[in-house]
Amino acid sequence: MKFFDDVYIGRDNYITRRIETMENVCIDITRLTRCTLELINSEEPYVIDSDTPGYDDVFDWTTYGAQGLLGFRLGLVQDLPIGHRTFRLVLYSDDFPSGLDDLQPVYFRICSLSNG
Repeated sequence: MKFFDDVYIGRDNYITRRIETMENVCIDITRLTRCTLELINSEEPYVIDSDTPGYDDVFDWTTYGAQGLLGFRLGLVQDLPIGHRTFRLVLYSDDFPSGLDDLQPVYFRICSLSNG
């Protein structure tokens, strides 16, 4: 079942999502070094990368990472495409330096403050 979290561009809403593999296994994400969100089914590539200046506060794997929860502050990303969006999450650490992407997709409903 798809569950879309609401993201309001320009707001500081904090969303936590349990990070699970495609086999529904929760993983400890406390040792992550980088995260990316890649928009799926987009005509042009769209990636949010924790290593990009200005996006380092978008992802939070330290607060609840031991419980397998990743925090998102996507309202900080001003150019998010509006609408119901599906993203591929890719995680990086010393254990998977090339990126782990065998994860459940994450779903967001992106809204601007003017279209609520």
